[in-house]
Amino acid sequence: MIEPVTIQSTRESFRNSFAPAYRLGHVRSAGRDFRSVMQSVNCLQCHRPVSCYPSRIRQFCSKSCRYTWMKLQPKNHVDLKCQHCGKDYAVEPHRKTKSRFCSFLCRQSGISIETATKRGNTLRYSGNGKTYVKFHQRHLHRCLGELKIGRKLSTDEVVHHINGNPRDNRLENLTVMTNSEHTILHHTHHANPS
Repeated sequence: MIEPVTIQSTRESFRNSFAPAYRLGHVRSAGRDFRSVMQSVNCLQCHRPVSCYPSRIRQFCSKSCRYTWMKLQPKNHVDLKCQHCGKDYAVEPHRKTKSRFCSFLCRQSGISIETATKRGNTLRYSGNGKTYVKFHQRHLHRCLGELKIGRKLSTDEVVHHINGNPRDNRLENLTVMTNSEHTILHHTHHANPS
C-alpha cells in the first residue's frame, strides 16, 4: 500500500536531505517567520509607517504619495534655446546635452531641414563630372551664357562648352549657338575627331 504524502513528511525529507545546509543557515526554513525581520519606515509624503524588508526599503506608501512628493520638489531646470524656432524652453539637467528642440513639431521640422541640407550638400557637385552644375534650379552654364550675351536665351539656343567639360563654366569656355549649329558641331566632331 502506498503511503499518502503529507506536507509535514515532505518538509522533513527535504530538511534531512539538506541537513548540513540548514545547520549553517544557508537554506531558509519553511516555518521561519520573516515578519520579525521587516522594518518600519515612514512615508516621505504622508508620514504613515510602511513595513518592508531590509533588502527592499520603500520610501512611499503608495504611487500617489510618490507622485505628489515629486511634484513638490524644487526643479533644477536648465534654460535652452530651440534650434528650429528660437524659443526659450527649460529641461532637466540630465537632458541638457541631448535636447535641441522645444517640442515634437520643432524636432520634426528641424531634423527634416537638417537632413535635406546634408543630403543636398552631399549630392551637390556629384555625378562623376557628367552632370551640369545648378544655380537656383537652372543650369549654371545657361545663366552665364545669358550674362555673356546680355539677354535671355531663346528656346532654340544652347550654351556649348568648348573644351567638352560640363563643369568648366568659365566665360571664355562658353559659346552661345543655335540648336542646329550645336548638332552640326557635335556630328562633325564625332565623324572627324581630329
